[in-house]
Amino acid sequence: MTSVWRRASLSILLTVGIGAAVVGTVPGAAYADAVSRQVLTSSFTVPAGLGQGWDTVVSCPAGKVATGGGYSAGGYPDLAIDYDRPATSGQGWHVHATNWTGAAHTVTAYVVCAATSNRQVLTSSFTVPAGLGQGWDTLVSCPAGTVATGGGYSAGGYPDLAIDYSQPTSGQAWHVHATNWTGAAHTVTGYVVCVTGN
Repeated sequence: MTSVWRRASLSILLTVGIGAAVVGTVPGAAYADAVSRQVLTSSFTVPAGLGQGWDTVVSCPAGKVATGGGYSAGGYPDLAIDYDRPATSGQGWHVHATNWTGAAHTVTAYVVCAATSNRQVLTSSFTVPAGLGQGWDTLVSCPAGTVATGGGYSAGGYPDLAIDYSQPTSGQAWHVHATNWTGAAHTVTGYVVCVTGN
């Protein structure tokens, strides 16, 4: 049974990562918009071979923090994007992929950077029960007076554990849902990035 990792989750207003060594990355393009938001990218290639993993952390420049992020991949059913979350440093986005196909694949990570001093990251974990087609989810909510600017998840890199929602909801929370097509229970963590609203 193949998984639904094939989506290109580019929640670029809104997604998060955790720090790891930046290995095999390619410098990406950067641009800024009218509200001083800056988007940076970094690409990496996951080697061929069952269970091969690779990752990158896209970092924000000094004076800015990550308010969101995401990734684009090639839509391969067994290329598992198992981290899509804010970096532990607070200044980047962490994307990790595990390759269960027979060929190498390129993944691009994105981070949205802004100059704000009141950013916080909250998490919520859940366990998807064993059993084909079992689904489970969590909403990670921002505290009163703040809004969700991004969010994401971390999972275990299993090819048939499908992260089928990673999206904002109600402006103050991030919704992560997983469907389990494996024979064992698995834990998934949802992340939300919150900043003080106007």
